[in-house]
Formats: sequence, structure tokens, C-alpha cells
Amino acid sequence: MDKLKFLSQLSDGDEKILFSNIFDKIKKSAYSSYPLFTSFLTPSEQKRLDERKRIAEKVNFISFGGYKNAERKMYAFSTDENIDFNVFPVDKIKISTKDKKVFDHRAYLGSVLSLGIKREKIGDIVIMDEFAIIFCVNDITEFLLYNLNKISNSFVDCEIYYEEVEIDDEKRFKEVFKTVSSLRLDCVVSAFCDKSRSVSDSFINEGLVSLNYEVTKNNSLKISNGDILSVRGFGKAQIQTDFPLSKKGKNRILIKYYI
Repeated sequence: MDKLKFLSQLSDGDEKILFSNIFDKIKKSAYSSYPLFTSFLTPSEQKRLDERKRIAEKVNFISFGGYKNAERKMYAFSTDENIDFNVFPVDKIKISTKDKKVFDHRAYLGSVLSLGIKREKIGDIVIMDEFAIIFCVNDITEFLLYNLNKISNSFVDCEIYYEEVEIDDEKRFKEVFKTVSSLRLDCVVSAFCDKSRSVSDSFINEGLVSLNYEVTKNNSLKISNGDILSVRGFGKAQIQTDFPLSKKGKNRILIKYYI
């Protein structure tokens, strides 16, 4: 395996450090009798890793995020093709209040990170009707159980959740139709945030906007059906563009905000 080739075309120092560590695990797993695991990877990191599978011919790549269609996933590297998902070091923590109140994704994540937990230790956060579930690497489970006591100034109870997690689109998204003059990134960001074009331009220029998990400063990029748009401080959504034009010739889009 060629490490320089594996690390080629990576953008910055942090990403190269991450993939350098991943390379070392892949190489070690080829001579190991047990699988080795990454922390949780973002979709863009998963894409880059999948593009490098061919470099590791003897090692199998298996990904799992704790439930079907998880966004953030861990990877296992092994010479065994039949790894059971149960061997992944992933735990599910149920977070609830006495009055069954739930909060938004940002509130849960912010409270966890305020404890000094690194983002890569946390997978998806799934918000149910009466509680939330956080997926985490199991080496921080005990710490979270004892130290995660509040979300948005409300006291919470934490416990390991043993049931399977299944979510449908109605629980995962809040859908809002908007009309935009163009499918350019700046126009869609304006609709996404309910802000003026000048404000959306500033968000893009400041690097606050990601398209398909990649930060972009190109205001004129065209949004395609199914693209994932994120704006720091405003959340994330899937953008649906496959609709007829309005009577005034404008584009109708469906913004499926992640809950």
C-alpha cells in the first residue's frame, strides 16, 4: 500500500492527519485477526475513504452508524468479509426529561460538546417523539451517562437504549415549500435561511455554507435535486428541485429540514 497515494488530493492538515491514521489502521488490519475501527466519519469523509478502497486490496471496508440509513458512520477494516454489526463499538444513549420534552439537534450536540467530547466520538442524534437518542463510540458511554445532566437548562436522564432505532421521513424532516428566482446557491441559501440575498452572499463568502458536506464559496453554483445544504447556525436540509415552474416562471423547491 502506497501511503502517499492514499493521502493524495486531500485538502488540509486535519484531513491528512485523519486519513494518515486511517491508513495505518487499514495496513495493520491486513495482518490482524480482529477488525480495527475508525471514529464516526462525516459523509464527505466516507466518500473520500470509499474512493480509496482499491488501494487496500486485501482488506474489507464495512461501515455502520448504529441504524439503517445513518448519516455519520464508523468503518471497520478486516480481512473477514462477514463482520457482524454487533462488533462495532457503538452505543445508543437515550436522553429524556420527566415531562417528555425534546429539543432541537443543535441543543443536544452543543451540550455534549460542552463536556469536552470530540465531535468524531458522536454519531447521529435521532430525535423521537418523547426523547432523543445519541449514538456514540462506546469508550465515552460511561462518561456521558454520568456527566450529561442538562440540555438547554433542563435536567435530563441518560440511559443505554437497547431497542432498534427506526425512523421515517416524517420524523426526520420538516418540509417547507419555497419559491426562488433561480437555483443558484445564493438564492437557495436566501430561501433556506429566510434572509436577504446580500446576507446569504455574506454567509457563503464567510465559509458558513456547505453543499453536499463540502464548504463552498461559489455563490453561483447550481443546486440539483437531492443536494444536501448546510448553513452554520441555521441547520441542514435536503433540497428537492424537481417541480414544475410557477405561473410566474419561478422555481419551486422543497426544503426538507433535518429535525
